[in-house]
Amino acid sequence: MIHRREFLKSALVAGAALPGIGSQMVETLAQAPQQPPPTPRPATSAVSKIDIHVHLGRDQNEQFNPDQLRTNVSAAAKWLVEQMDKQNIEKSLIVPVDPIMPTEIYMQAAKEIPDRLLAACSVIPRTQNPVQQLQRWHEAGARALKLQPMQYDPRDALAERLVYEAVKRGMPVLFHHTNVPRNFPEWLEHIATTFGDGQFDAVICLEGLEHLVDPVRLIGEPAGPIR
Repeated sequence: MIHRREFLKSALVAGAALPGIGSQMVETLAQAPQQPPPTPRPATSAVSKIDIHVHLGRDQNEQFNPDQLRTNVSAAAKWLVEQMDKQNIEKSLIVPVDPIMPTEIYMQAAKEIPDRLLAACSVIPRTQNPVQQLQRWHEAGARALKLQPMQYDPRDALAERLVYEAVKRGMPVLFHHTNVPRNFPEWLEHIATTFGDGQFDAVICLEGLEHLVDPVRLIGEPAGPIR
Protein backbone atom coordinates (compact mmCIF):
# COMPACT_ATOMS: atom_id res chain seq x y z
CA MET A 1 0.00 0.00 0.00
CA ILE A 2 1.42 3.36 -1.06
CA HIS A 3 1.29 6.28 1.34
CA ARG A 4 0.93 9.86 0.18
CA ARG A 5 4.44 10.98 1.09
CA GLU A 6 5.93 7.88 -0.59
CA PHE A 7 3.78 8.65 -3.64
CA LEU A 8 5.15 12.20 -3.86
CA LYS A 9 8.72 10.97 -3.43
CA SER A 10 8.32 8.40 -6.21
CA ALA A 11 6.72 11.03 -8.46
CA LEU A 12 9.69 13.34 -8.00
CA VAL A 13 12.13 10.55 -8.79
CA ALA A 14 10.16 9.68 -11.92
CA GLY A 15 10.21 13.33 -12.97
CA ALA A 16 13.98 13.42 -12.68
CA ALA A 17 14.26 10.80 -15.41
CA LEU A 18 12.42 12.89 -17.99
CA PRO A 19 14.46 14.54 -20.77
CA GLY A 20 15.91 17.86 -19.68
CA ILE A 21 14.93 17.39 -16.04
CA GLY A 22 17.37 16.50 -13.32
CA SER A 23 20.12 15.50 -15.79
CA GLN A 24 22.81 15.64 -13.12
CA MET A 25 20.81 13.26 -10.93
CA VAL A 26 20.39 10.87 -13.87
CA GLU A 27 24.17 10.95 -14.54
CA THR A 28 24.90 10.28 -10.89
CA LEU A 29 22.56 7.30 -10.87
CA ALA A 30 24.15 6.00 -14.08
CA GLN A 31 27.58 6.04 -12.43
CA ALA A 32 26.41 4.15 -9.36
CA PRO A 33 27.52 0.51 -8.95
CA GLN A 34 25.27 -1.84 -10.87
CA GLN A 35 23.08 -4.02 -8.68
CA PRO A 36 22.19 -7.61 -9.63
CA PRO A 37 18.83 -7.84 -11.39
CA PRO A 38 15.90 -8.64 -9.10
CA THR A 39 14.55 -12.14 -9.00
CA PRO A 40 11.52 -12.40 -11.31
CA ARG A 41 8.26 -12.60 -9.42
CA PRO A 42 6.05 -15.62 -10.06
CA ALA A 43 3.02 -14.85 -12.17
CA THR A 44 0.75 -15.88 -9.31
CA SER A 45 2.08 -13.01 -7.16
CA ALA A 46 1.45 -10.30 -9.74
CA VAL A 47 -0.45 -7.28 -8.45
CA SER A 48 -4.08 -7.33 -9.58
CA LYS A 49 -5.34 -4.26 -11.42
CA ILE A 50 -8.59 -2.64 -10.31
CA ASP A 51 -10.23 0.19 -12.25
CA ILE A 52 -11.85 2.46 -9.67
CA HIS A 53 -13.73 4.75 -12.06
CA VAL A 54 -15.51 3.51 -15.16
CA HIS A 55 -18.94 4.12 -16.73
CA LEU A 56 -21.26 1.67 -18.47
CA GLY A 57 -21.99 1.88 -22.17
CA ARG A 58 -20.54 0.46 -25.36
CA ASP A 59 -20.48 3.95 -26.87
CA GLN A 60 -21.33 7.49 -25.78
CA ASN A 61 -24.88 7.24 -27.07
CA GLU A 62 -25.53 4.28 -24.81
CA GLN A 63 -23.52 5.72 -21.93
CA PHE A 64 -25.53 8.95 -21.78
CA ASN A 65 -28.94 7.50 -22.71
CA PRO A 66 -30.52 5.83 -19.65
CA ASP A 67 -33.41 4.31 -21.61
CA GLN A 68 -31.07 2.74 -24.17
CA LEU A 69 -28.67 1.50 -21.49
CA ARG A 70 -31.51 0.04 -19.43
CA THR A 71 -32.57 -2.21 -22.29
CA ASN A 72 -28.98 -3.32 -22.96
CA VAL A 73 -27.53 -3.54 -19.46
CA SER A 74 -26.52 -7.21 -19.75
CA ALA A 75 -24.76 -6.65 -23.07
CA ALA A 76 -23.06 -3.50 -21.74
CA ALA A 77 -21.79 -5.36 -18.67
CA LYS A 78 -20.41 -8.24 -20.76
CA TRP A 79 -18.76 -5.80 -23.18
CA LEU A 80 -17.08 -3.98 -20.29
CA VAL A 81 -15.68 -7.22 -18.90
CA GLU A 82 -14.32 -8.07 -22.35
CA GLN A 83 -12.47 -4.73 -22.38
CA MET A 84 -11.19 -5.43 -18.87
CA ASP A 85 -9.80 -8.78 -20.01
CA LYS A 86 -7.90 -7.06 -22.82
CA GLN A 87 -6.23 -4.77 -20.26
CA ASN A 88 -5.69 -7.48 -17.63
CA ILE A 89 -8.04 -5.75 -15.17
CA GLU A 90 -9.45 -8.05 -12.53
CA LYS A 91 -12.28 -5.86 -11.20
CA SER A 92 -13.91 -2.52 -12.01
CA LEU A 93 -15.90 -0.10 -9.92
CA ILE A 94 -18.70 1.15 -12.16
CA VAL A 95 -19.64 4.69 -11.20
CA PRO A 96 -23.09 6.18 -11.88
CA VAL A 97 -24.03 9.85 -12.07
CA ASP A 98 -27.72 10.36 -11.31
CA PRO A 99 -29.94 11.13 -13.09
CA ILE A 100 -28.20 10.66 -16.46
CA MET A 101 -26.40 7.46 -15.40
CA PRO A 102 -28.89 5.99 -12.90
CA THR A 103 -27.61 4.06 -9.92
CA GLU A 104 -30.29 1.39 -10.36
CA ILE A 105 -28.86 0.40 -13.76
CA TYR A 106 -25.33 0.21 -12.39
CA MET A 107 -26.46 -1.91 -9.48
CA GLN A 108 -28.17 -4.27 -11.94
CA ALA A 109 -25.00 -4.53 -14.03
CA ALA A 110 -22.92 -5.38 -10.95
CA LYS A 111 -25.34 -8.19 -10.13
CA GLU A 112 -24.97 -9.55 -13.65
CA ILE A 113 -21.24 -10.23 -13.17
CA PRO A 114 -20.62 -9.83 -9.40
CA ASP A 115 -17.14 -11.37 -9.43
CA ARG A 116 -15.85 -8.68 -11.82
CA LEU A 117 -18.03 -5.59 -11.37
CA LEU A 118 -18.60 -3.52 -8.24
CA ALA A 119 -21.07 -0.64 -8.18
CA ALA A 120 -20.89 2.77 -6.55
CA CYS A 121 -24.02 4.80 -5.90
CA SER A 122 -24.82 8.39 -6.82
CA VAL A 123 -26.81 10.50 -4.37
CA ILE A 124 -27.70 14.16 -4.86
CA PRO A 125 -27.51 15.99 -1.49
CA ARG A 126 -30.34 18.42 -2.30
CA THR A 127 -32.93 15.76 -3.03
CA GLN A 128 -35.61 14.02 -1.01
CA ASN A 129 -34.26 11.87 1.83
CA PRO A 130 -30.62 11.65 0.64
CA VAL A 131 -29.42 9.78 3.73
CA GLN A 132 -32.17 7.18 3.31
CA GLN A 133 -31.19 6.84 -0.36
CA LEU A 134 -27.58 6.21 0.61
CA GLN A 135 -28.64 3.63 3.18
CA ARG A 136 -30.87 1.87 0.65
CA TRP A 137 -28.09 1.65 -1.95
CA HIS A 138 -25.60 0.51 0.65
CA GLU A 139 -27.90 -2.29 1.77
CA ALA A 140 -28.34 -3.26 -1.89
CA GLY A 141 -24.58 -3.69 -2.25
CA ALA A 142 -23.19 -0.29 -3.32
CA ARG A 143 -19.50 -0.13 -2.44
CA ALA A 144 -18.83 3.63 -2.67
CA LEU A 145 -20.51 7.04 -2.89
CA LYS A 146 -19.98 9.27 -5.94
CA LEU A 147 -20.41 13.06 -5.67
CA GLN A 148 -20.42 14.76 -9.06
CA PRO A 149 -19.77 18.55 -9.31
CA MET A 150 -23.13 19.15 -11.01
CA GLN A 151 -24.83 17.59 -7.99
CA TYR A 152 -23.50 19.50 -4.99
CA ASP A 153 -21.77 22.56 -3.58
CA PRO A 154 -18.79 21.96 -1.24
CA ARG A 155 -20.22 24.66 1.03
CA ASP A 156 -23.46 22.71 1.50
CA ALA A 157 -23.80 21.10 4.92
CA LEU A 158 -25.88 18.31 3.36
CA ALA A 159 -22.92 17.30 1.21
CA GLU A 160 -20.78 16.92 4.33
CA ARG A 161 -23.58 14.97 6.00
CA LEU A 162 -23.56 12.49 3.11
CA VAL A 163 -19.78 12.14 3.40
CA TYR A 164 -20.20 11.43 7.11
CA GLU A 165 -22.88 8.80 6.45
CA ALA A 166 -20.74 7.12 3.77
CA VAL A 167 -17.65 7.00 6.00
CA LYS A 168 -19.77 5.60 8.83
CA ARG A 169 -20.77 2.74 6.54
CA GLY A 170 -17.21 2.12 5.37
CA MET A 171 -17.89 3.45 1.86
CA PRO A 172 -15.15 5.35 -0.01
CA VAL A 173 -16.24 8.73 -1.40
CA LEU A 174 -15.40 9.62 -5.01
CA PHE A 175 -15.13 13.17 -6.37
CA HIS A 176 -14.71 14.12 -10.01
CA HIS A 177 -13.91 17.66 -11.14
CA THR A 178 -12.84 19.18 -14.43
CA ASN A 179 -13.06 22.82 -13.43
CA VAL A 180 -12.14 22.69 -9.75
CA PRO A 181 -14.27 24.97 -7.51
CA ARG A 182 -12.09 27.41 -5.59
CA ASN A 183 -13.32 26.09 -2.26
CA PHE A 184 -12.98 22.39 -3.11
CA PRO A 185 -9.32 21.87 -2.02
CA GLU A 186 -9.98 23.39 1.40
CA TRP A 187 -13.18 21.36 1.75
CA LEU A 188 -11.41 18.15 0.76
CA GLU A 189 -8.74 18.83 3.36
CA HIS A 190 -11.48 19.57 5.90
CA ILE A 191 -13.36 16.31 5.39
CA ALA A 192 -10.15 14.26 5.17
CA THR A 193 -9.10 15.68 8.53
CA THR A 194 -12.57 15.52 10.10
CA PHE A 195 -13.27 11.97 8.96
CA GLY A 196 -9.86 10.42 9.48
CA ASP A 197 -11.14 6.89 8.87
CA GLY A 198 -12.57 7.81 5.47
CA GLN A 199 -11.23 6.89 2.05
CA PHE A 200 -11.45 9.65 -0.56
CA ASP A 201 -10.69 9.53 -4.27
CA ALA A 202 -10.49 12.89 -6.04
CA VAL A 203 -10.37 12.60 -9.83
CA ILE A 204 -9.23 16.04 -11.02
CA CYS A 205 -8.65 16.79 -14.69
CA LEU A 206 -5.95 19.24 -15.77
CA GLU A 207 -8.28 22.21 -16.21
CA GLY A 208 -8.69 24.39 -13.15
CA LEU A 209 -5.58 23.29 -11.27
CA GLU A 210 -4.65 26.92 -10.66
CA HIS A 211 -7.16 26.80 -7.81
CA LEU A 212 -5.19 24.13 -5.95
CA VAL A 213 -3.46 26.11 -3.21
CA ASP A 214 -0.45 24.31 -1.73
CA PRO A 215 -1.29 20.88 -3.23
CA VAL A 216 1.69 19.21 -1.53
CA ARG A 217 0.26 20.13 1.87
CA LEU A 218 -3.17 18.92 0.78
CA ILE A 219 -1.82 15.55 -0.37
CA GLY A 220 0.46 15.18 2.63
CA GLU A 221 -2.20 15.47 5.32
CA PRO A 222 -3.40 13.32 6.85
CA ALA A 223 -0.68 10.72 6.39
CA GLY A 224 -3.01 7.96 5.29
CA PRO A 225 -2.83 5.55 2.36
CA ILE A 226 -3.76 6.24 -1.22
CA ARG A 227 -6.17 3.45 -2.14
